[in-house]
Amino acid sequence: EWTLSLRIPAWTPAATVDGTPVPPGGSVKLARSWRAGDRVTLVLDVSPRLTAPNPRIDAVRGCLAIERGPLVYCIERADVPDEVDLADIRLAASGGLADGGPIDQLDGMPAVAVPALVDSLAGWKAIEYRDARDLPAAAPHPATTPLLAIPYFAWANRRTGPMRVWIPDAG
Repeated sequence: EWTLSLRIPAWTPAATVDGTPVPPGGSVKLARSWRAGDRVTLVLDVSPRLTAPNPRIDAVRGCLAIERGPLVYCIERADVPDEVDLADIRLAASGGLADGGPIDQLDGMPAVAVPALVDSLAGWKAIEYRDARDLPAAAPHPATTPLLAIPYFAWANRRTGPMRVWIPDAG
């Protein structure tokens, strides 16, 4: 007889041990007399989710990151239409994330489908600064575009180019 302890990670929104729901962010202890062939089934929800940073972190304030299970995802140049600049993308958080399917060029790694808004910054071309009283009106309906996010560790395996982990929230 001995006790098997299973850690249930805080990142999972739901988990079960042998079909019984268990709370995330702790551990489950199974004490019993074990025999050859005994099985324990741990199921962790690894559905995509958005993560917000502490609002005191200036560099990423107002941004969101995409995670799936324990992995951090990114949006990279290879998955963005050529006419779109990565700096102009905002996440449409209310649109929901979905399974993006496997990416063949990355040995079938799962992508996350991301609804995004693309800001039009045409009024800022070749202008770094301007008087705040002369700001162009925001586009009333930013263009939407579906994007794919890939695991951060796989960045630049298809072609070189920029990427983003922390993406501004469209609010």
